[in-house]
Amino acid sequence: AVAYSPNGMTVGRGAVLAEIIERAGWRNLGSELGVSGYGQIALEQLLAAQPQLLVLDITAEDKGGSIAHSYLSHPALAALARKTRTVTMPPRLSECVGPMTVDAIELLAAQR
Repeated sequence: AVAYSPNGMTVGRGAVLAEIIERAGWRNLGSELGVSGYGQIALEQLLAAQPQLLVLDITAEDKGGSIAHSYLSHPALAALARKTRTVTMPPRLSECVGPMTVDAIELLAAQR
């Protein structure tokens, strides 16, 4: 699985969302690529990995006009999203640890 957000950002070791992904039973691409906390990965890396689950930031639905948001509307990412499981993760479920963390884990576990 991979979390992907504007500007090609993902999560790795030490990030709350990375822990949620792993607790839900997925391997986290960001961690496997050596990302610690938050970091950028190239769209090419994501496409080469062919993740089974794409976890998009809620802002993925915001087309925005920025270069950062253009990562999320790239045709290659859209093609990947059509052939893999895709989940939009609301920030309220993934930014802080609390009772809602269980909901985030269940959301991703349901995709398995």
